[in-house]
Amino acid sequence: MRVPELLQKRAKIADQIKAALDKVSAEGRNCVNADEQTALDKMEADLKGLNDLIERERRSELTQAQLGNALTGQQTQGETTRDERAVREQAQRQQDAAVSWIRRGFGGLNEEFRALLPRGDYGGGDSILLRDLSAVTGASGGYTVPQGFYYTLTEALKWYGGIRSSRATILRTATGNDLPMPTENDTTNVGELLAESAAAGTADPTFGQVVMKAYKFSSKVVKVPIELIQDSAFDISSYVARKLGIRIGRITNTYMTTGTGSSQPQGIVNGSTLGKTTASATAITYAELKDLEHSVDPAYRGGAEFMFHDLIASYLEKLVDGNSRPILISSLQGLTGGAVEAGAVNRKVYLMGYPTVINQDMDSTVAATKKTALFGDLSTFHVREVMDLMLVRFAELYMASGQVGFLAFYRADSKALDAGTHPVSYLQQHA
Repeated sequence: MRVPELLQKRAKIADQIKAALDKVSAEGRNCVNADEQTALDKMEADLKGLNDLIERERRSELTQAQLGNALTGQQTQGETTRDERAVREQAQRQQDAAVSWIRRGFGGLNEEFRALLPRGDYGGGDSILLRDLSAVTGASGGYTVPQGFYYTLTEALKWYGGIRSSRATILRTATGNDLPMPTENDTTNVGELLAESAAAGTADPTFGQVVMKAYKFSSKVVKVPIELIQDSAFDISSYVARKLGIRIGRITNTYMTTGTGSSQPQGIVNGSTLGKTTASATAITYAELKDLEHSVDPAYRGGAEFMFHDLIASYLEKLVDGNSRPILISSLQGLTGGAVEAGAVNRKVYLMGYPTVINQDMDSTVAATKKTALFGDLSTFHVREVMDLMLVRFAELYMASGQVGFLAFYRADSKALDAGTHPVSYLQQHA
């Protein structure tokens, strides 16, 4: 499949995402429901995959051109139309503008490049805003985004984020205003049996509210030698994006795992409830893991996951059930979902039949009072992201050392939505 077909497929998925979000907005809701979130996650994953494939196709075409496979001027199968070529050329100019900004700063850009990169407000400093507008195209704003840079940064965030690799619900907002999230608990109310002509009773559900903030994180300054910046053969934009993404991914995952919720995000550990305390401070048994499983209501176990540190996974790999079978098993599956393919294997790990998530910010030792594992419906844990990410370039501050500094600011919050039914529980070691 060539670039034109890929662009059309991407535009179709983008329209579907926009329609889904418009429906939520039209109904006056502050967030999507579980089914909508699942559908949106799939569409966003498909969109990311298409963007990666489009970039690979473009690089392939560029390589062919460099090897002398020039166009003959005659229209061939798969040749792009004028509009499609315009989209590609504009996207390339926008990416060139981002790289040029990294190399020379905003003052070194020509008027065309300045128009392509939206300025951030950093007290007159040299900064731009990066927005994920991949669901918007053309004149609606799709050209204002360095997509390659943004997706490289986003991938780095996910790579170092156990939370982002789980089923946690990700809410993306265009502003950082307080975001109220309603909760409701009607589990203690039941219906009634009425005699003929008897009046129905009343039983109101219990409503609550969780307010999500927008805490500010920074990557700390990434200093890049001017030799790398000046070297045209070096992919400086990918280098900077990955460094910034890794740092922000690490710090946000830490707070989203163990944060207190007081003047900082609430971590998933502190947002969960005690499900089981082990009999030993230094051991975990199969029976205790089963008790943890059943501490979560069956209503939440359909899409439940386990979450723990990799060293805890190593410990659990040695445990067996009553029939001497390992309780932590791996499933090898080809990336296409079919048979195992050489060089393209995706390793999925299951504990007692449930998928697992490795989170390196959780407790790593089986020791007294440690919270060694989480279990439950992790989609009830919400991460709020403010989509405008500010990137600042320091052209002079570190020049005495022959370096240019880059700094990213990122705003986010996280909270567990628990109306009293405790969808996520933790396993705690005995004191």
